[in-house]
Amino acid sequence: MLMNIGFLEAMKRGNFSCIVFHDVDLLPEMDDNLYSCSVTPKHMSVNIDKFDYRIPYDSLFGGVVAFSKDHFKFINGFPNRYFGWGGEDDDIKRRVDNRGLTVIRPPDSVARYSMLKHGAEAGNKANPIRHFELKRALEVQKVDGLSSMVFNPNMYKVLDTKLMDLYTKITVEIHKIEVLKVLPTLFPIRPRHSWISSKFRKFIAKEKT
Repeated sequence: MLMNIGFLEAMKRGNFSCIVFHDVDLLPEMDDNLYSCSVTPKHMSVNIDKFDYRIPYDSLFGGVVAFSKDHFKFINGFPNRYFGWGGEDDDIKRRVDNRGLTVIRPPDSVARYSMLKHGAEAGNKANPIRHFELKRALEVQKVDGLSSMVFNPNMYKVLDTKLMDLYTKITVEIHKIEVLKVLPTLFPIRPRHSWISSKFRKFIAKEKT
């Protein structure tokens, strides 16, 4: 959801044609790895030192990715309903594929990154229902993303904006209930998913408190 917020807030400040989403712990190693958009979505962080400069799996689409404004709107942006670590990168890859777009990657010799060493984030625990969310990714693509945030502007509130030398820092408050309250109608209970449904109910109940 923070990715979508960044996109929407950036567009309020300028008619940008190219958007790069970038994990803060990745540092590019090559000057000729151009931060620009292509005719299709681009996966830029192909080879990372942490993984011995090998892509962990072929469908990986995370770390550093570039979209044209039109393509990002075409896939309805990122899903909003991933709270906690994991799942959103695989979800947006499914959105890209579902819209018939092809992901391109720079050559291995160019798309090289170093990852800053850090421990797990105490406030960003693994999302317990991320696998369930992924199974429903395409079912909710049209209704969950940029479109739902435009339809319901109460999903977040900008608290502060600071124009720094090299970046703009925007502090926001996310209203999870506004995001999650639509999910019961999007996630019908099915017998074969009873264990997932139980975990999902507990997750929703926790968020509401």
